[in-house]
This record gives sequence, C-alpha cells and structure tokens, in this order.
Amino acid sequence: MKSTPAKPVPAPTEIEASFRDTDPATLQATAVAIADSISLVKALEQLLDGVVSVEKAKDLGLLITVLGELGKLLTPYVSATPEAAADAAAPAAVDTVAARASSAMPTSVDTRQQVVQLLDLVCNYYARYEPSSPVPLLLQRARRLVDLDFLAIVADLSPETLEKVRYAAGIPK
Repeated sequence: MKSTPAKPVPAPTEIEASFRDTDPATLQATAVAIADSISLVKALEQLLDGVVSVEKAKDLGLLITVLGELGKLLTPYVSATPEAAADAAAPAAVDTVAARASSAMPTSVDTRQQVVQLLDLVCNYYARYEPSSPVPLLLQRARRLVDLDFLAIVADLSPETLEKVRYAAGIPK
C-alpha cells in the first residue's frame, strides 16, 4: 500500500490570518452554531441519562469540551467584527457553556413525570461525578414516593406511626 505524505501543519499566524480574512457574518454564524451545538449535546446527554441508565448512556463530555474549546478559539475573532462591536447591547454570539446550559433547564416543574425526570437527572449526576455520595440513596427513595398517597408515604417513611396517623385522621384500618 502506498502511503501519502502528511500535510504540513499551518503556523499559528496562518490560522489567525484565516480567521481575519473570513467574512464576519460567517464567523458570527459559526459561533452561534457552536454555542447551539453545545446546548443540544448537553440536552441530548440529559435525555439519554434519563431514558437509559448512566452506565449505558454514552458520555458526551469530551464532545462538549471540544466544542467549548472551539468557541473559545473563535471568540476573539467574532468580538472583533464590526457587527458585534456595533451591537454591544445585544447578547454575545458565543455565550459561556454555563449560560447555555442554564437556558436549557426548565424554570418550573408542572407534572409528577417532570419531578421524576429531574430526580433521575440529579441521581445520574451523582453517579457520574460523585459516586460515593449518599444523596442518590435519598433521592431514589423520594422518587419511589412520588406516586404514593399520604398514608403510603407515612407507611414507607415511618411504619411505626402509621396507626397513630390513621387514628388521628379517623381512618379505619
């Protein structure tokens, strides 16, 4: 098999010149696409963590990191464009990863199913980043209680007080 010679790596000055020579609208669109990609990959990761167990879900952290680094590399060239300077009051095209991630999080919880999904996401976080934490044990118990009625919750949390609660509420056995 015939091997092809490796292409020379461009010098940093050549790369910078390429960025400076690129149309500002293209740089802006690329910055927005990178930021949107980060948000979408994070949302996909959360969805996968909720649908399949953390052990089965693919870790997309490296992809998020690479996209974030690309955004950081592009930022000086986007902010240097005349369009970006003229529109300083508007949000920057390249938001921080944290800002994009927070915009993907819900601002309210309206259903029990959403409660369960959020509890699962928090448990997945602990399984991935803090596996020795006892927090998931408590959250998994809370998850089991979500669909139970009051007496079933009392029976689960404090079985010895169930009879006292029934008596106090006037509920027959």
